[in-house]
Amino acid sequence: MGILAVVIARCVVLLGYDISKRTQNLAEASGRFTHKVLVPRFDSKEQLGLLRHGLPLGIVVLLTTLSSSLPNFFIKHGLTERDLGIFSVISLTISVGNMAVVSLGQAAFTRLARSYFHRNASEFDALLGKLLLAGAAIGAVGMIVSRFAGREILTMIFRPEYAERADLLPWIMAAGAILFMAQFVGLA
Repeated sequence: MGILAVVIARCVVLLGYDISKRTQNLAEASGRFTHKVLVPRFDSKEQLGLLRHGLPLGIVVLLTTLSSSLPNFFIKHGLTERDLGIFSVISLTISVGNMAVVSLGQAAFTRLARSYFHRNASEFDALLGKLLLAGAAIGAVGMIVSRFAGREILTMIFRPEYAERADLLPWIMAAGAILFMAQFVGLA
């Protein structure tokens, strides 16, 4: 049912906005829509340019996707389902830092785009450097807090049986720091 809703929504956007005169720059005096604008145009030079710019982002997205599911496969085969459940729940604590990372990324997105568009590499690099430091700092704070108060936090948020594995929390926060920085690189 969800897939059907996505297909319907995409069709509405296609028919209601994407093929309108505004987005296709049709300035015909007759005001009629022509099918010529929908004919595919293939330019290998443009396609290679898109590949060159899009490939690094695709790799980052692939690694981000794998980072959330790959540990589960190893844990599932090496440990019990109970251990997998505990690891999965404890690893959800990364989402706290992730909210800050997403907010910072959205706030910086337009500045990054503007500096890239204007070919201002020093401004782009400086802002990306600040974002990477922020991602590392968020992860480091998570590691420190989890080292000293992880057991209490896991007991309050979840249950005491999760707090038995509080030793995992600093390691998960370290992985979170890497993930946060990777998200900023992906954003850039």
